[in-house]
Amino acid sequence: MNLKPAGPIEVTDGQAGAGSPPVVTGRELVSICICTHRRPQELGALLDSLLALRIPTDVDIEIVVVDNDPERSAAATIEARRTRPGGDRIVSVHEPRRGISHARNRCLDQARGSILGFIDDDECCVDDRWLETMLAGLRSSGAIAVFGPAMPRFAEEPPHWVREGRYFERPRFASGERIAPVYARTSNVLMFVAPVVAAKLRFEPEFAFSGGEDTVFFHFLSAAGAFVWIDDAMLVESIPRSRANAAYLMRRTRSRGASWVRFRVRLFGRREFVYWGLRGLVGMVAFGAAALITAPVDRTWSMRLAVRAAGDLGKVGAAFTGRAGEYGA
Repeated sequence: MNLKPAGPIEVTDGQAGAGSPPVVTGRELVSICICTHRRPQELGALLDSLLALRIPTDVDIEIVVVDNDPERSAAATIEARRTRPGGDRIVSVHEPRRGISHARNRCLDQARGSILGFIDDDECCVDDRWLETMLAGLRSSGAIAVFGPAMPRFAEEPPHWVREGRYFERPRFASGERIAPVYARTSNVLMFVAPVVAAKLRFEPEFAFSGGEDTVFFHFLSAAGAFVWIDDAMLVESIPRSRANAAYLMRRTRSRGASWVRFRVRLFGRREFVYWGLRGLVGMVAFGAAALITAPVDRTWSMRLAVRAAGDLGKVGAAFTGRAGEYGA
């Protein structure tokens, strides 16, 4: 792991590409990491907004992009931005092993900053004050990590039940409020590196194809200090048509249900398979039946119940097969 302990990391604006040696400037380095897989348009929009960030005078940044596509589909998008102002801050890395855990661990290996951030490749719009806001919160709160919201923006108007169901909205909190590890995600986070290094934390390969790797990571990181919410540091998540439908939501929720069981087993042992398997079976039958009954009357409520049933189906599947589903399904 190439992560350095917290403190000033001396770099130059002239770094371009993986493995470049640091050059002295006396500023603290912030590594902003992006894992990407076959989303060149979304990645391009995200990089454009990151290149427009206001950067405090006492820090510098590197933008670490880990391409998790064996065919390197992000290469052209990245190269097109290297000639733009600030483009020499982009560090391009290829991780051919598929799976989100491998991509995130490659970020940990590549990043050289004393402060580390993660942003998802479908979070297309970063406000130009995002870094200032997150850094101020991290430095003043006493936390080891700060998190912000990601608000959905649909590529086209979705069915009414998708908006009413709020499937793409996540819990939000007041700025400065401490949050439980279960609400911590890699979609909009800035953290000190030293606690990660001290705990020898990695994203577990067991969750590479299911998601939930960040839930496990932050659960263990939380033992080192507080997590704080910064509600003003908002990102925009792009929701394409391919996600704003029943099939996608059912697959996603089923996978999350399975990942939750795997997470609980990781913490408390295999007896969790039995508990969550039985609980999932009851919920699957109850919510599934209720969804069928309400379908002719209220599409919104019927879909909410059906999605709940899909999550419980995932728990049952994990309990009986030990599998956690396919990441990105």
